Amino acid sequence: MLLFSLDRIMKYVAMVFFPSSSRWVVKGLVSFSVVRNEGIAFGMGGIPSFVVVMVGFAVMMFLILGFDNGLWFEYILLLSGVAGNLLDRLFYGYVVDFICVKWWYTFNIADIFIVIGGVLVILKKIKSYRLKGA
Repeated sequence: MLLFSLDRIMKYVAMVFFPSSSRWVVKGLVSFSVVRNEGIAFGMGGIPSFVVVMVGFAVMMFLILGFDNGLWFEYILLLSGVAGNLLDRLFYGYVVDFICVKWWYTFNIADIFIVIGGVLVILKKIKSYRLKGA
């Protein structure tokens, strides 16, 4: 709940303080600027919103029903990120992104949770696979 709340608070702050302007956090590299992301990861579009919402719910159900005690931290990261972006899509019809990296896409805190959680799950699964001697 803490991570989910952090995402919600940061999106709210971004929408209130940077709704139509950009503010450099790290000069020339990272800025805060609110962007409406109507697509999915990395700005890919063309997928109907209801499909993205249904996939979001399916991912959340998979995380909840397929909970693995050995991956509790990773699942919390993933669940918090998916829930944060899904809530945006349900309330606004788009995801609120606000962290702009000059040479990368604009993203949000929930996206960071999803990426870190996903990478950690993959690394743990690889490590587990290797330890089993396969």
